[in-house]
Amino acid sequence: GVKLERYKANNGDLNVDVAALLSFDHVKKLSQIDMDTVSPGPAAPGGAKADGGPFGGLNFKEDAKTFSFSTKFDNPAAAQGSMGGMGEGGPENLPGKTGQVMRKALDRASFKVSIDAPFKVLEHNATQVRGNTLIWKFDYKAMKAMQENGKSLEIKARFAK
Repeated sequence: GVKLERYKANNGDLNVDVAALLSFDHVKKLSQIDMDTVSPGPAAPGGAKADGGPFGGLNFKEDAKTFSFSTKFDNPAAAQGSMGGMGEGGPENLPGKTGQVMRKALDRASFKVSIDAPFKVLEHNATQVRGNTLIWKFDYKAMKAMQENGKSLEIKARFAK
């Protein structure tokens, strides 16, 4: 019931852009999607889920008039395995010039998630809205601070049917 219509991933010097367009015959089927597989990292052997996906799983709820979803957005640079096994403390704790370059890059790092849906938006916690597109933007510093406090960022929205 869910079909991947289009997928595009671009890897630049320090940029990774992933875009996926999904179609579905019923919104409830979106709960079948494993958001961890929408990760720029390599696939695990045997088709198993790769470590380090930025999403903690999609939660879907529905009642007679509305449906909603939420998912956690975890710090991709701190997720185990997401930065090539850089060891304890993540990439910003590397020694020497490599660590300096990583700290500088991460200080400028940002992440954007956008969802374009043809439904009326009732509630959301997006940082921007453009027409029917909800946009969440996060920077590395904010994600790291939340992680250090035992929290994660959440993407959520509720729509009218």
